Amino acid sequence: MLHPNILKYPEFRAKLNDATPTLGAWITLSDPKIAEIFGLAGFDWVLVDLEHSGISITQAELHLRMLASSSALALCRPTTLSTDQMRRLMDAGADGFILPMCHSISDLDHAVNATRYAPNGQRGMGLHAANHYGKSFNEYYEMQKHHPILIAQIEDVEGIDNLNAIASHEACDGIFLGPFDLSLSLGCPGDFEHPDFLNSLAKVKDAALKHNIPLGIHVITPNQEEIAKAGANGFQFIACSLDTKILLEASLNMIFTS
Repeated sequence: MLHPNILKYPEFRAKLNDATPTLGAWITLSDPKIAEIFGLAGFDWVLVDLEHSGISITQAELHLRMLASSSALALCRPTTLSTDQMRRLMDAGADGFILPMCHSISDLDHAVNATRYAPNGQRGMGLHAANHYGKSFNEYYEMQKHHPILIAQIEDVEGIDNLNAIASHEACDGIFLGPFDLSLSLGCPGDFEHPDFLNSLAKVKDAALKHNIPLGIHVITPNQEEIAKAGANGFQFIACSLDTKILLEASLNMIFTS
């Protein structure tokens, strides 16, 4: 049986645009048991982060194999918009990507080329884990006609300037705000109340609303109230903290409450 979620790309896109936010988990640790645990927890999606971690392609493949038996959509964030890396992650079983430092529509064009088969892209065809090493070759090929999920991460001034073009791209399934890098680009690192940051945030929200695509954000603190607040503020694609932060906060809570 193929990865069950390949059949659900259209359903996941519909859910992204629903009033109820989709909740995701964020992996930066290399042990594939992390993916297994998050998959069992019932998240809508789980992301394997290669940009800000030591996770290799081989380790990412192990994470993706763990997620293949869960109901969670398996996403990755590549180190860069590397064609080679995205192609290999697709072959390993990724359902799509959060695209880091998405500056313009050319970045989305690049991702389309790397993740879609001809005539819509230039992804190479081979025997790999995602198609069961050829056992499910035809089924996988047919399912990929729905196209993988692509979320554009807006993290700097250039991305803000090109928001409307990015949001209108046919392959853009959503916009994901990178608050720390955006604040750094604006010259107010970590100050999320700075007028320039708030102005950029308003632009991001307006672009998502104008083009009727979901808006995402990373809630760093593992706190249900903060996650609910993000949903109430119009974010439909919410990353619920990350593995290391969840582990740290749980550990600190045990120490200081014992």
